[in-house]
Amino acid sequence: MNEDVNGSVGAVDRWIVSDRALLREGSVFIERPAAVGITGAYISEVLGAEDLRRGQRWEHALALGEEIIDVGGNPLAPSFVNGHTHLGLAPLRGITSLARRKKNVVSETFFLAERHLLPADVRVFTRLGALESLLSGVGEVWDHYYFGKEVAEALVEAGLTGTVAPTLQDLSGPGNGRADEEFEATIFISQNDGLKRAGISAAFGPHASDTVSDALLSRIGEGAVRDALPVHLHLAQSAEEMQAAEGRFDEGLGAGVLGSLEKARVLVAHGLYLSDAECRQLAQIGWVLGYCPYSQLQFGVLSPFSSWLKAGGKWVLGTDCVASNDSLDVQRELPFAGGEAALAASFSPSRTRQIVTGHLHETRASEQTRQEIIAEIQVASSHLLLEAAWGYPLAELRGAPAGIAPGALANFMVLDAEHPSLFPGDDLLRTLAYGSTSGAIRFLVTAGRVRGKSAGLTREILDSRLYRETVVEARRRRIDLLSRAGLASE
Repeated sequence: MNEDVNGSVGAVDRWIVSDRALLREGSVFIERPAAVGITGAYISEVLGAEDLRRGQRWEHALALGEEIIDVGGNPLAPSFVNGHTHLGLAPLRGITSLARRKKNVVSETFFLAERHLLPADVRVFTRLGALESLLSGVGEVWDHYYFGKEVAEALVEAGLTGTVAPTLQDLSGPGNGRADEEFEATIFISQNDGLKRAGISAAFGPHASDTVSDALLSRIGEGAVRDALPVHLHLAQSAEEMQAAEGRFDEGLGAGVLGSLEKARVLVAHGLYLSDAECRQLAQIGWVLGYCPYSQLQFGVLSPFSSWLKAGGKWVLGTDCVASNDSLDVQRELPFAGGEAALAASFSPSRTRQIVTGHLHETRASEQTRQEIIAEIQVASSHLLLEAAWGYPLAELRGAPAGIAPGALANFMVLDAEHPSLFPGDDLLRTLAYGSTSGAIRFLVTAGRVRGKSAGLTREILDSRLYRETVVEARRRRIDLLSRAGLASE
């Protein structure tokens, strides 16, 4: 018998047994045989594989009606965690044209559509984004969007777990005028037992410093401490936000927001215009950076990720929305993050001088700089990349375990050991950190639910009635939304 994270006691529902489970020991991940017990949406027990396979324990589990799925040599790995996204923008894929990216895509593109969103739109659009997420092995999202209750219900319908941050705005933006309603929605989500059992939690979601007042930021900071909830916000995401901060925060944007949220556990999305000093300040108090590299390539400027790493800051990967990224595949972001040292070296002053002059001594200086940067920025490590992609810093914000461990959400992938994307299979961590392995997912487990064991993950989702009906309704609602927003011809 086991006690789950909600305090109830019950038998294990099912066991997943693998000879190649990726577990964390200390600061590294190791591969070893394991049997993972699942109760409800959570992992209740992790044993050595042979501890369960021995006759008496195995027979006892079967006698209790506990399902046993033994996958043999097929690897068992945590599912990916999308650390910052807006699934409700999924149907707006491709809307950020080159002309629109020359402007502020948040206020001059997304807001145009979002002002016309209906709650039912958000529910259907989020469900579509959630189903797409599952196909790439994402089992958990940190979603920040309007109509938070609808977002939470859509995740439950799709079978995706997540932390929902209903968007809070009271100065400007599509949510202006609904701050009290979304604040109460945050509390509702955090306290709803049905959502908890489905692996859904809550975070306070101030949109950004230029759309949220000092009074609302202070209220959020107090609520986060009182209710032990994390905060999920955009910060320094546009030049316009920085400009708005100039006359409002005498001490600078980072310190100004910190004054209201200093005691909270905070996830900062983007941070495009944070200074070195602000990176050090926020990293040192334990704030987590949500880094969305492919989305930022579309924005036109990357965050000061190197500065955050040098400050020892914790970070996670996100896709942002498909309207800015075209993808909800977290694994796709990993090699870009792993190449941060190459980016820093490529845009260093010595490299610039080498390109301009072509002199041999500048080439030597550039190579010296490259070697120094690689030695300093260690993010290329598979362990560090997967720690971020598997959501370990976010689990700390929630106050819960991550990965394959007792008390963690039962979210993981069983991979096909014979799939070519895993070949030769002797460095599974490297393959997951730098490869493209969604095609190797044999089946997925989210919130304790097995997805794709019989027909395969892709076919089970795409052939499901839920997906077919969602696509039809999302297409109709997208056309209506763009028409209402005056974007139908773009």
